[in-house]
Amino acid sequence: MPKMTVETTNLNLDSLGMIGGGVTGVLLEKLISQAAYDLQDRGDDGKTRKINITVNLTQSKAGTVDVNVEANCKLPNYVTPVTGAKTQYNHSDKRWAVVLPTEDVADNDDSAETN
Repeated sequence: MPKMTVETTNLNLDSLGMIGGGVTGVLLEKLISQAAYDLQDRGDDGKTRKINITVNLTQSKAGTVDVNVEANCKLPNYVTPVTGAKTQYNHSDKRWAVVLPTEDVADNDDSAETN
């Protein structure tokens, strides 16, 4: 029976994408694309987009090293415009609530303006 040979390479930045049968390379490309899209969409905010990569190396019971990668893309939080609200005590529930205006109320406020 012929011997089977396994090709090997050292783990380094060039081979990082090969981890998980190439899944790591695809993942990192998607995260880079996600950060680039967000920069194109709202990059004028001056905030940094970060791609965090953690390479995990664990000694297995079989004496080999298990290698996997955790990665994520940290984007700035989305912030909505402010809506004015009021606090109101609800006697039947015996608790406080934050009451938001409805669209109708907001439209009525605009129509109440005088020229």
